[in-house]
Amino acid sequence: MRDLDSNRFYGQELLPAYRESFGESPTAIFHAHAFDAANLIFDALRRSALQGEDGYLAVPRSEFRAALFATEGYDGFSGTLDCTDLGDCQVASLISIYATPGWPVEGGRQDAPPVYSQSLTLSEVLP
Repeated sequence: MRDLDSNRFYGQELLPAYRESFGESPTAIFHAHAFDAANLIFDALRRSALQGEDGYLAVPRSEFRAALFATEGYDGFSGTLDCTDLGDCQVASLISIYATPGWPVEGGRQDAPPVYSQSLTLSEVLP
């Protein structure tokens, strides 16, 4: 995951808004992934929604799916995202196992090495 602290929007807008809304900083690293996922969905909705003459808004499911899966080069907080026809928009996921108490969470060691670590894509784990 990229260094979020160097991202101006993240440090000056997203984190202060989060703290104001919830009274604390995010408690897990997945807030950046959730932000990216929501914005991928919002972007796909903008590209696929149909507005009628009388103001109604319709989102054909097949158009939305096609718009989401066509996402390429999305510059998110969690990295550059490309969506596949399997619906996976994360290039790869890193799974790591740590021995307690040496793990990189609050109260643990931030430089703790994993006992096991592997990075795989969705297509690599599907039969």
